[in-house]
Amino acid sequence: MSNLTVHLESQIPFLIFCAYVNQALSFWPTLALSFKTLGVVYGDMGTSPLYVFADVFSKVPIGSDDDVLGALSLVMYTIAIIPLAKYVFIVLKANDNGEGKKEFHFAPEL
Repeated sequence: MSNLTVHLESQIPFLIFCAYVNQALSFWPTLALSFKTLGVVYGDMGTSPLYVFADVFSKVPIGSDDDVLGALSLVMYTIAIIPLAKYVFIVLKANDNGEGKKEFHFAPEL
């Protein structure tokens, strides 16, 4: 009987998630969830290049505005491309017996 209780308790967050997904959301809750999604995407892996920007000119002086623009463009492209590649090529291809898309919601560190 205790195994049944543990198994049922482990499924409760998933059942709540499924019930929430089927609801139609208005504009403001959708906007709030979109903003939270940005935090998930850029929270860990996406912001690492920002530390590089501080070190780019720590040992070499800035020669011109083009140097700053070049370093900034490298950082911005890295922030855009790494999470894009992560989610398109890794998360969307993940397959756990046909449940690869749901796996992202429970394990965003993939």
